[in-house]
Amino acid sequence: MDLFMKLLLLLSGLFFCFVGASFFLRWKRVVQWVQKRKFGRIAEPRKEEKWMARIMGALLFLVGLYYVVAAVLSVLSA
Repeated sequence: MDLFMKLLLLLSGLFFCFVGASFFLRWKRVVQWVQKRKFGRIAEPRKEEKWMARIMGALLFLVGLYYVVAAVLSVLSA
């Protein structure tokens, strides 16, 4: 069970890294997807939306990286 939890932590960390990187690198597509879901139409993203998507992406990536490092260190220490 302990190994399963460590593996689950590693997979969730990798998922956060993937989502964060996609937010950071594909910020325009993400902002337009949110616009379409919320308003039903797409406009050119503003500067504030661009920076917000990049900041959110960077924070999600850092959280994922933290989880991955914690999972790797817990596996190595056991």
